[in-house]
Amino acid sequence: MELNKFLVGVDTNYVLVMKQLDLSGHDENGRKVEPYEFFAQKGINSARIRLWVGEEGPSRLKYALETAKMAKEARMGILLVLFLSDKWADLYKQPAPEIWTNLNFDQKKEVIEDYARKVIERFKKENVEVSMYSIGNEINYGLCGVFAHDKKSRKRIEWLKNKIWSKIATFIKAGIRGIKTIDSNAKIMLHVAMIKPEFAKAFFKTMRDLDVDFDYVALSYYPMINGDTAYASLNTTIEAISEVLNSPIFIAEYAYPSSIPRGQFWFMNKQVPGYPFTPLGQKEWIKDFIRYCRKHPKINGAFYWSPEMYLEPSFIRKLPKEKVREITYDMPLNFGWSPMSLFNNNGIAKVSVNSFSSLD
Repeated sequence: MELNKFLVGVDTNYVLVMKQLDLSGHDENGRKVEPYEFFAQKGINSARIRLWVGEEGPSRLKYALETAKMAKEARMGILLVLFLSDKWADLYKQPAPEIWTNLNFDQKKEVIEDYARKVIERFKKENVEVSMYSIGNEINYGLCGVFAHDKKSRKRIEWLKNKIWSKIATFIKAGIRGIKTIDSNAKIMLHVAMIKPEFAKAFFKTMRDLDVDFDYVALSYYPMINGDTAYASLNTTIEAISEVLNSPIFIAEYAYPSSIPRGQFWFMNKQVPGYPFTPLGQKEWIKDFIRYCRKHPKINGAFYWSPEMYLEPSFIRKLPKEKVREITYDMPLNFGWSPMSLFNNNGIAKVSVNSFSSLD
């Protein structure tokens, strides 16, 4: 992945699980496709790879390596995300891996550094080059078991600085040391979910003040949470961050639906004006958003989240229960992402797969 070009990326970490369930993606004409090759043909040049702590199972080391190799074969660059958890970690939760839960703070710091070093050694041994590393995923309120569980406290910046951010900065620095022991030229990303501009500004300034050596800022951006018009909240957040940093910015996650979201993501139901929740509306929003990002002086790339995950909960219920349970433990598929997928419920590519190329 050349960091001097715009990164048109995807986060397609369900590909292997869906293969194991004999669920395929198909092009617009119904022909079966290999997802990474297919997306590369559509203009995608980079892949965001999710890594959970552990050797076996969804998103753990063997799984992440196999996923990264598929991306590499499709000539994509790789952004590796070290979650520092052994299951989902995001804005609402940041669990420590079960095998680390009894460690004290100093012990956890040491094991994080050792873990990061061993992961990068393994990727090197497998001849999988990583262009960027992200320490944690949506780490607004914590990382690796250090977390602001009280929602009221999450609004108190000074409390977060003293009780949460100062501690997770130690974990992040440990992870960076481990990475750079093996990859001395590693580029490091820190990723938060979009909250408020002043929050983002305070977070990244605090990380700088605590001597965290990172290169890039990353944000999650889902405009259908509030019907964001003309990227208003994103522009304001980038401006706020730029007051304290001069770092390039990436959109680590984004998506837009082709139908009304339901299920777990029902709240992502506010249409951006001019972009209806239809396949064509989805295509036009993605195309215009990528064009906006490429023209923005601060944004260096954007990664579409789970374009391959087209399963409706009702479809999951029709699959063999034991097989689903065996393959998808800790990484369920029934959260209703199909409106945001770039394949329809039959696995046929939507028109929106053609949003990424010919944008100059």
